[in-house]
Amino acid sequence: MCEQNNDEKTECESIKDIDLKISDLRNQLDKYANYNDDAFLSLKAELKKAIKELENKKLILENGRLINLNPEIRAKQILNELEQLPTCDDIGDYNFRTLFKDLIVINRDRLTFVIGSDDLSTLPLNPNKIPMKYICEYKYKMRSARSTCYFGIYINK
Repeated sequence: MCEQNNDEKTECESIKDIDLKISDLRNQLDKYANYNDDAFLSLKAELKKAIKELENKKLILENGRLINLNPEIRAKQILNELEQLPTCDDIGDYNFRTLFKDLIVINRDRLTFVIGSDDLSTLPLNPNKIPMKYICEYKYKMRSARSTCYFGIYINK
């Protein structure tokens, strides 16, 4: 899983290093598990804090690796998921989070699905100015009124 380019190798090595440090800290914490005086309680609290910080650092590295997957692979995953969309009657129960992490509701008739980076600070402040790719429409009936919802995909870089 970690045998790709140099950046991914260094990320994998960093993750492995963090795993080793966490393991060492947990072993130290286990050594002092039965000691309950003030000095050991303070030491155990510091060890737990260090473990938590390393776990957070590891999660950030792993998340970064997942976000920076090959765009072609991510596009294929999305297309495969779109092919498996349920029928119109069952679409309300579908979990769209498997496709898109973020959805911008501009109004009830216009939706923008965001794929790519989690940093949404680069998006224009006016949602009508967000450039969309792959614009499609979905016709639906609510009570006796027929409506059309337009949706598109914005690739956040």
